[in-house]
Amino acid sequence: MDLLPTFAKLSGGEIPQERILDGRDVSDILLGRPGAKSPHDAFYYYWQHDLRAVRSGRWKLIRESAELYDLEEDIGETKDVATENPEVVTKLRELFDMAAADLGVDEQACPNCRPVGSVDDPRPLLPRPARDE
Repeated sequence: MDLLPTFAKLSGGEIPQERILDGRDVSDILLGRPGAKSPHDAFYYYWQHDLRAVRSGRWKLIRESAELYDLEEDIGETKDVATENPEVVTKLRELFDMAAADLGVDEQACPNCRPVGSVDDPRPLLPRPARDE
Protein backbone atom coordinates (compact mmCIF):
# COMPACT_ATOMS: atom_id res chain seq x y z
CA MET A 1 0.00 0.00 0.00
CA ASP A 2 2.99 2.30 0.41
CA LEU A 3 4.35 1.72 -3.10
CA LEU A 4 2.51 4.51 -4.94
CA PRO A 5 3.37 7.35 -2.53
CA THR A 6 6.94 6.10 -2.09
CA PHE A 7 7.68 5.70 -5.81
CA ALA A 8 5.99 9.03 -6.55
CA LYS A 9 8.30 10.77 -4.09
CA LEU A 10 11.43 8.97 -5.32
CA SER A 11 10.63 9.83 -8.94
CA GLY A 12 9.67 13.44 -8.28
CA GLY A 13 6.02 12.77 -9.08
CA GLU A 14 2.89 13.59 -7.16
CA ILE A 15 0.23 11.34 -5.72
CA PRO A 16 -3.40 11.72 -6.81
CA GLN A 17 -5.28 14.25 -4.71
CA GLU A 18 -8.80 13.29 -5.83
CA ARG A 19 -8.88 10.08 -3.81
CA ILE A 20 -7.99 8.73 -0.39
CA LEU A 21 -4.79 6.70 -0.27
CA ASP A 22 -3.98 4.42 2.65
CA GLY A 23 -0.30 4.31 1.74
CA ARG A 24 2.39 6.70 2.92
CA ASP A 25 5.85 7.60 1.68
CA VAL A 26 8.38 5.22 3.25
CA SER A 27 11.38 6.29 1.17
CA ASP A 28 13.39 7.34 4.24
CA ILE A 29 13.14 3.77 5.55
CA LEU A 30 14.06 2.25 2.17
CA LEU A 31 17.03 4.56 1.84
CA GLY A 32 18.23 3.77 5.37
CA ARG A 33 18.15 7.36 6.55
CA PRO A 34 19.05 7.78 10.25
CA GLY A 35 16.01 8.07 12.50
CA ALA A 36 13.61 6.90 9.78
CA LYS A 37 10.35 5.61 11.23
CA SER A 38 7.14 4.21 9.85
CA PRO A 39 4.58 6.91 9.05
CA HIS A 40 1.85 4.54 10.27
CA ASP A 41 0.68 4.50 13.89
CA ALA A 42 -1.20 1.29 13.27
CA PHE A 43 -1.55 -1.42 10.68
CA TYR A 44 -4.99 -2.90 10.03
CA TYR A 45 -5.38 -6.49 8.86
CA TYR A 46 -8.41 -6.67 6.59
CA TRP A 47 -9.67 -9.63 4.64
CA GLN A 48 -11.85 -8.00 2.02
CA HIS A 49 -14.28 -5.97 4.20
CA ASP A 50 -13.60 -7.88 7.41
CA LEU A 51 -11.30 -6.13 9.90
CA ARG A 52 -9.46 -9.03 11.51
CA ALA A 53 -6.63 -7.50 13.58
CA VAL A 54 -4.74 -4.33 14.39
CA ARG A 55 -1.07 -3.85 15.11
CA SER A 56 0.53 -0.87 16.77
CA GLY A 57 4.21 -1.00 17.60
CA ARG A 58 5.03 -4.32 19.21
CA TRP A 59 1.38 -5.23 19.89
CA LYS A 60 -1.17 -7.08 17.76
CA LEU A 61 -4.80 -7.59 18.80
CA ILE A 62 -7.01 -10.15 17.08
CA ARG A 63 -10.55 -8.75 16.78
CA GLU A 64 -12.66 -11.89 17.05
CA SER A 65 -10.85 -13.68 19.87
CA ALA A 66 -9.48 -10.55 21.65
CA GLU A 67 -6.07 -12.24 21.84
CA LEU A 68 -3.12 -9.89 22.28
CA TYR A 69 0.39 -10.73 21.16
CA ASP A 70 3.71 -9.05 21.88
CA LEU A 71 5.41 -9.47 18.51
CA GLU A 72 8.82 -8.41 19.82
CA GLU A 73 8.80 -11.32 22.27
CA ASP A 74 6.56 -13.75 20.37
CA ILE A 75 6.66 -13.31 16.60
CA GLY A 76 4.90 -16.66 16.17
CA GLU A 77 1.85 -15.45 18.14
CA THR A 78 1.86 -18.41 20.53
CA LYS A 79 1.19 -16.70 23.88
CA ASP A 80 -1.89 -14.53 24.45
CA VAL A 81 -0.89 -11.70 26.84
CA ALA A 82 -4.21 -9.82 26.91
CA THR A 83 -4.93 -10.39 30.60
CA GLU A 84 -1.49 -9.06 31.58
CA ASN A 85 -1.86 -5.92 29.40
CA PRO A 86 -5.43 -4.56 29.68
CA GLU A 87 -4.33 -0.99 28.89
CA VAL A 88 -2.84 -2.15 25.57
CA VAL A 89 -6.04 -4.04 24.74
CA THR A 90 -8.05 -0.88 25.44
CA LYS A 91 -5.77 1.23 23.21
CA LEU A 92 -5.96 -1.26 20.33
CA ARG A 93 -9.74 -1.58 20.68
CA GLU A 94 -9.92 2.20 20.26
CA LEU A 95 -7.91 1.83 17.05
CA PHE A 96 -10.40 -0.86 15.92
CA ASP A 97 -13.27 1.54 16.58
CA MET A 98 -11.57 4.33 14.60
CA ALA A 99 -10.95 2.00 11.64
CA ALA A 100 -14.51 0.69 11.78
CA ALA A 101 -15.89 4.24 11.74
CA ASP A 102 -13.64 5.21 8.83
CA LEU A 103 -13.33 2.08 6.67
CA GLY A 104 -16.08 -0.13 8.02
CA VAL A 105 -16.29 -3.67 9.27
CA ASP A 106 -18.17 -6.53 7.60
CA GLU A 107 -19.47 -4.35 4.74
CA GLN A 108 -21.25 -1.84 6.99
CA ALA A 109 -21.77 1.61 5.52
CA CYS A 110 -18.94 4.02 6.29
CA PRO A 111 -17.66 7.38 5.04
CA ASN A 112 -14.48 6.09 3.37
CA CYS A 113 -15.38 2.56 2.25
CA ARG A 114 -13.72 1.49 -0.96
CA PRO A 115 -14.62 -1.57 -2.98
CA VAL A 116 -12.41 -4.63 -2.79
CA GLY A 117 -10.34 -4.81 -5.97
CA SER A 118 -11.24 -7.54 -8.43
CA VAL A 119 -10.92 -8.36 -12.11
CA ASP A 120 -13.74 -9.96 -14.08
CA ASP A 121 -11.55 -11.77 -16.60
CA PRO A 122 -8.02 -12.11 -15.15
CA ARG A 123 -5.35 -12.98 -17.69
CA PRO A 124 -1.63 -12.38 -18.07
CA LEU A 125 -0.72 -9.25 -19.97
CA LEU A 126 2.80 -10.42 -20.76
CA PRO A 127 3.82 -13.71 -22.40
CA ARG A 128 5.04 -16.41 -20.05
CA PRO A 129 7.64 -18.27 -22.15
CA ALA A 130 7.71 -21.45 -20.08
CA ARG A 131 3.89 -21.74 -20.14
CA ASP A 132 2.81 -20.15 -23.42
CA GLU A 133 4.87 -22.29 -25.80
